[in-house]
Amino acid sequence: MVEELSKSQFEYAIGHTIEVGNVYRLHLGDEEDVKEKHIGDSGRNKYIIILGTSETEMLCGSVLINSEINNGLPQHIKDRHILIKAENYAFLRGKDRYVDCSSIKEISYSKFQKFFERSFKGKMLESDMDIIISNVIDYENAQPKQLKRYSLI
Repeated sequence: MVEELSKSQFEYAIGHTIEVGNVYRLHLGDEEDVKEKHIGDSGRNKYIIILGTSETEMLCGSVLINSEINNGLPQHIKDRHILIKAENYAFLRGKDRYVDCSSIKEISYSKFQKFFERSFKGKMLESDMDIIISNVIDYENAQPKQLKRYSLI
């Protein structure tokens, strides 16, 4: 008989399952500073790429995958969007997308609790991860504390 895991046991297990470069699709909202697409929504489903995990907190650092670059963004943020090609990733379903390297989203392990197995979508190519991580680190507004928390520097 399988026992249900407590929340802390589940979060511990998640922390040892999440790897740099993994891609998940999660429902994100105000807690992660993700705005709803339509008025009244509680957030939106987003693809995320794991940059690292915190050794002391139940958090992972990630970046978002967007279907397009928002034209209303300042140029220095637009410049931190990295194209990823659909031909390399089945989960993109034939549409090239952009990784926003201007902001590390801190996501608690509890976000993964619902539908964990179904939320995993794939793994980024090492060559793409090198470019993404480099752009996150080099961004002029990158926060050294965050970069250290996720072992990026």
